[in-house]
Amino acid sequence: QRILAYTSPARGHLFPLTAILLELRSRGCEVVLRTLSAEVDRMGELGFEAAPIDPRIESLEQEDWKERSPRRALQRSVETFCARARLDAPDLERAIEEERPDGVIVDIQSWGALAAAEAWGGPWASFCPYPMPLPSVHAPPFGPGLKPARGALGRLRDRALRPLVFGTVEKIVVSRLNEVRAGIGVGPVDAVSMFTVPPLMLYMTAEPFEYPRPDWPANIRMVGPCAWDPPAEPPEWLADVERPLILVTTSSEFQDDGR
Repeated sequence: QRILAYTSPARGHLFPLTAILLELRSRGCEVVLRTLSAEVDRMGELGFEAAPIDPRIESLEQEDWKERSPRRALQRSVETFCARARLDAPDLERAIEEERPDGVIVDIQSWGALAAAEAWGGPWASFCPYPMPLPSVHAPPFGPGLKPARGALGRLRDRALRPLVFGTVEKIVVSRLNEVRAGIGVGPVDAVSMFTVPPLMLYMTAEPFEYPRPDWPANIRMVGPCAWDPPAEPPEWLADVERPLILVTTSSEFQDDGR
């Protein structure tokens, strides 16, 4: 089978997907990839037919770090995703026309390409490399990192906070996402169905790293971290460290968090 994979311009999305694409190739699939230009050669060396996404998509950089409030930062981030979506939808359509794939895998953050894959009508899937903000009566609201509720007081806490979290998602994210989807000719979504529309959602985590819940949507498959990194030699200082280490990593999108 010929599989076309499409990513947003972020290494933090491409590298986890690379593990899945390598597995597909080992099972005899032809893998065609559209991704950020700086990684095309590296992906070609892995045996993929790699080409860059539309360069105009990469030119639209995230600048949410310039904002002073989380709400305004989310709004600015959504504006960038929508601007990219107007480009990545026709970009994926062209790739499908050129490559004639048997199936398509699309980055959860490529909103226009997701809608284009849905409109295409062939087999398709999405992948999500970050914590998924899905509501559940068995888990606290997404975001604050609360411990699971215990007893009636804990459940009351969750019921009170859940509308605040998901109301914000509905107002800021979903309304703009549906503008993109309407322009491509597919139906609207809400805060849940934006993750459940893909027939298959590859969620790059595992149950020990998630809130326990029995109500995962049927399309979601937790596939583990899908860890892949470019080959590199470990730094010399690492050999002298005897204590346990904690690695703290930042987004592959610039966040001005050097300080």
